[in-house]
Amino acid sequence: MARVAIGTVSHVLNDSASVREPIRKRVLDAVQAARYQPNQLARGLRRDKANMTGMIIPDVTNCFSPAVVRGAEDMAFFGMAIVLSCAIRIMTILRS
Repeated sequence: MARVAIGTVSHVLNDSASVREPIRKRVLDAVQAARYQPNQLARGLRRDKANMTGMIIPDVTNCFSPAVVRGAEDMAFFGMAIVLSCAIRIMTILRS
């Protein structure tokens, strides 16, 4: 689509090196046409920084969990991704 090297696309998307403006525009136009969205998990693995918060809560129906999840959502507003898991089955097994 943009007829450039993979490295050039990487430089444009990561803003990691100077790329001439006409080429940068071609790459960004191709990215938009393809509706490309970077995989944030893959990016995090590559950079050793995932910007991800993982939460395991015992039950979403208790009065405490929604407030904790809401606080995590506030963090997500600043570029963090949230992985949320409800562990009600695990808690039931542990109590047995």
